[in-house]
This record gives sequence, C-alpha cells and structure tokens, in this order.
Amino acid sequence: VGLTELLTGMRKLMERSNSRKRLRDSEDGCGSGPSVTSTTTTSTDASTPLATSTDSTQPAVLKRARTDSLSTTTTAFTPRTVILVRRETFSAAHRLHSTSLSDEENTRIFGKCNNPHSHGHNYTLEVSIKGQIDPRTGMVINLVDLKNIIKDHILEHLDHKNLDKDVPYFAEVVSTTENLAVFCWTELAKHIPSAPFFV
Repeated sequence: VGLTELLTGMRKLMERSNSRKRLRDSEDGCGSGPSVTSTTTTSTDASTPLATSTDSTQPAVLKRARTDSLSTTTTAFTPRTVILVRRETFSAAHRLHSTSLSDEENTRIFGKCNNPHSHGHNYTLEVSIKGQIDPRTGMVINLVDLKNIIKDHILEHLDHKNLDKDVPYFAEVVSTTENLAVFCWTELAKHIPSAPFFV
C-alpha cells in the first residue's frame, strides 16, 4: 500500500468517527444537535404540551414534557399527614356486673370487680387525630378546641362519677374499659371535625 492510499484511508476513518460523534451528540441533546424547549406542567392528560425543536433546519424533535417537574421559581407546600395525640386523665368508680348473667356467673367472671359497693380507677384517655397539616394554620386541629371538646363532653360526665349510677349510657351496658372507650368515641364523634380519630 502506497503512502497516498494510507493517508486517504486514515482520513476516511477520521471522517466516520466524527460523523458518529455528531450523531451521538444530537441524540443526547447536546453538541450541535437541535435545541429543545420544554414546558413544565402538572397535567397528565392527553393535552400535555409537547416540546419541539427550535432549529428550523433540523427535523422536529418531539418529547412529552415531564409532568413531575417543579418550577425553580415556585415554592410549593406539600401537605404532611400526622397523628396528633391529646392525653387526659380522670377518676371514676364502677362495678362490673351484667344483668344478662346470674349472680353466680357475675361473681365467677368478674371476681372482686363485682363487689356491690363498687371500686375506683384512675383512667388515662388518649385521643389520636390523623390528618393533613393545614398550610394556613400549621395545625391538624386547634389543640385548644380539642381540649375543650374532651373536657365538655367526656370529663364533665365521667370524672369523679360512679359510671353505673351517674352515666345513663351504662345503665344497661357493662362498664368495662372496652365499653368506656366506645362511649368516649361515640361522644367525641359528635363534636370533632371530620377527621379520622382513635381513643
């Protein structure tokens, strides 16, 4: 092979290499490829804007604009879901006794808690409210409002009371801790704004 043929072959190889590099740059959106203008949107329907090439000398490059992008000039508040817990305590007396059972069955099932003279407990009530933080107030619920709801509709009826004699709900319902929790939930549900809560 002569020197002329060798130089000609090397020049062709270099031209092929440069051509491949330009093609890769164009596909990657860099180098001498066409520029693309993208539009940020939060819509996911078929009308989402398309980004098109601004280089009129090149074939149009169509790309669906990303729907998960955020504008660099806008700060958005992302709601957070939290569980807010309010704890209160109260004292009350009761007797575990079911009118559906005989005296013997009551004594066998409830033992000393069936004492006719009743007995007392110190109870702890926890009210848990689950919801999203209001971006305007920074709260799920106003704690002062929740405190007053519990005070007016639970503590006023139960604290330092005999559950079986002073609370009409327990006239025919055994005053177990389980039924006491049901009573508290039922009363709170009438006054707490629409949000999931637990007692």
